[in-house]
Amino acid sequence: MCRSAACPSSRAAVELVPGAEHADITLAVRGGRLESRAATSELPSRIDDLQQEVDDGPCLQAIWEHETVRVDDMAHEDRWGSARCSPSSSTPPSRTWARSIC
Repeated sequence: MCRSAACPSSRAAVELVPGAEHADITLAVRGGRLESRAATSELPSRIDDLQQEVDDGPCLQAIWEHETVRVDDMAHEDRWGSARCSPSSSTPPSRTWARSIC
């Protein structure tokens, strides 16, 4: 799936971060939009889209506040209430993104 020059970095993250199954590199582009540039699968891109839809979430915090954000279990996380469940879906992302390092 990944066709960017940054893909080796995403794949390395999956190999080096214990428990990681997916990775992505997300960039802030013109107009304050975020673009998924080096996803190892469709899942990280979907999670990025959800966070942008609700304007909340660990990766947005990492990007806009220039800090590393670690989440060991999104199902038990309360820092991003609106990012835990999409307004257009009853499926909480915590079922698909248990661990996140942004």
